[in-house]
Amino acid sequence: MRTFALLLVLTLSLPHLAAQDSMRRSVTVTAADGIHLAGDFYSSGKPGQGLLIFHQCSRDRVIWERIVTALARSGRHVLVLSPRGIGDSQGAQWDYDGNLNHALDYWRKNWSADAESAYQWLIAQPGVQQDNVVAAGAGCGAFLALLTAERHYPAVRSTVFFSDFDDDSTRKFLASAPRLAILSAVSEQDPMSFTAAKEIHQISHNAANRLLTYPEQAHGFRLMENHPELESTFMEWLEARRGAR
Repeated sequence: MRTFALLLVLTLSLPHLAAQDSMRRSVTVTAADGIHLAGDFYSSGKPGQGLLIFHQCSRDRVIWERIVTALARSGRHVLVLSPRGIGDSQGAQWDYDGNLNHALDYWRKNWSADAESAYQWLIAQPGVQQDNVVAAGAGCGAFLALLTAERHYPAVRSTVFFSDFDDDSTRKFLASAPRLAILSAVSEQDPMSFTAAKEIHQISHNAANRLLTYPEQAHGFRLMENHPELESTFMEWLEARRGAR
């Protein structure tokens, strides 16, 4: 843990060095219907935990590079994936029509199979511990992370959400998954995600759960940009959970 803390300080305090020494490798994940999904894979090449990150629909996945590089240096294998129709992933584009239920239905119907393809791609990589995978995401990606946990619990027993989303099915799952630990970060001025985060943490009672709330308007990855200390909180929480059973 002390070694990890030192690595964390060095990586996050020297962003120019992290950028020069990136471990990022662009990859393509083929969905069940043949659509090509774009992703970035980070790996130290050593056996370790898998981490699947679904990035925010309205942002570019390269924003994760600095923090994910540090996570890979600590011995993890990390895949950051763009959902179909987002960024340089193939497929029909999705536009939010202002109705949350429509969005949740769309993500579950059209993107859950892509999340599964990404999960299977990740655990097939050399050195990835198939029984110890973390699912994380921001915004729409948080819902995909929750869908991945729903399908693969208890192999996925740690999840991280930056601006949560849930639905009836995932709430039922959470009630039956006591070993699933959840770290959530959400704005109190983001009503849909704030409501979902409160629901999730009312249902889930794992002792490792953490719900972090912030007073200003911010969604998804913007929370880490506004609160740089959230990066270390995220990484330290993952480290504490690395060997959890």
